[in-house]
Amino acid sequence: MQEHNKKNRTRDPQETGYIWEEEVFRKSSKGVSLPKYLDWQSSILDAIGQQPKLQWNPSDPKTTMGKEIFECVQSYLPVHLALRLEFYSAVGTAFDFYHGVDGFFLIDKSIVTIDLTCRDKQDAKADIVLSRLQANIRLWRVCKKIADKFLT
Repeated sequence: MQEHNKKNRTRDPQETGYIWEEEVFRKSSKGVSLPKYLDWQSSILDAIGQQPKLQWNPSDPKTTMGKEIFECVQSYLPVHLALRLEFYSAVGTAFDFYHGVDGFFLIDKSIVTIDLTCRDKQDAKADIVLSRLQANIRLWRVCKKIADKFLT
């Protein structure tokens, strides 16, 4: 009986990762077919073009967590940059599958990539790793790091 209860309390990190993607971007990569390979630049353009399909507005995130992250990053930027900030979803795209990027911030042609995770990652390909734990405890630190990348 105890073994059964222990299993129910332990979540599969992959499954938890899908839930985290949904909290931020309203969609997850669960069940998405592997897209064809695209290089880095083509993956960015592809992800930008898929925002309507992903039901995501880069200038006005509709999820509570997406909006919180977006507004937090904006708060660390000068007004002229904050007004041009966009937050794109790359969940389920070639950018996600081949380059490890779940989402990215864009100001004009400057980009900061993020990888959402629920596990300890040392090998991330994205500029910023945003764990669910960080979002709950110290989101402001991660948002400041994102903003600082645009300011340097």
